[in-house]
Amino acid sequence: MRWRTVRRTGYVAAAIMLAIVAASVLWTRIVSAGHTFEAADAPKADVIVVFGTQVSPGVRYPYPVLRNRLEVALRLFRDGKAPRILVSGDANGASGNETATMSGYLADRGVPREAILVDPSGLDSFQTCTRARDKFGLHDVLLVTQPFHLYRALALCRSAGLDAKGVFATCHECTAARQTRNTVRDWFAAPKAVFEVLFS
Repeated sequence: MRWRTVRRTGYVAAAIMLAIVAASVLWTRIVSAGHTFEAADAPKADVIVVFGTQVSPGVRYPYPVLRNRLEVALRLFRDGKAPRILVSGDANGASGNETATMSGYLADRGVPREAILVDPSGLDSFQTCTRARDKFGLHDVLLVTQPFHLYRALALCRSAGLDAKGVFATCHECTAARQTRNTVRDWFAAPKAVFEVLFS
């Protein structure tokens, strides 16, 4: 009997957790609705914002997820969609200095150093959004990241008061397993985003 009660309690807890995740993911879709674009159709803005992620340890070269974000940012910059690019990430991450890698990649491909803004303390998406607003005084921004992350990033930045539009990055080199893993991980990050908006 006791085991049956424990199992029933576990089922109820799992159902509640999944309901919270589903509701949070739905919130990100609602807030970001109508604000996502392909690179070719992106509107103009003051700044392009690129979110950092894991880089190759000891090597100034980004892994495919980040490299694709930077390539889309380069395209937007060259197309005149914005005059500056903000790279935001963890300068002291376990894998390496994300923002140094990002800014170096852009500079090596012709973006003037004075057009690159660097936020080495954008430790997560919420901090990237609030620091873009508070430290850099930004308002009209284009966010560049993959679809699995873009809706949550948009919801956070728009809830922080930024006039944010999102531009889809791809990841052609990513395996289906990796993309699925990233998508599921981002679903479970959605409740944290709701919490940050409500209580931070």
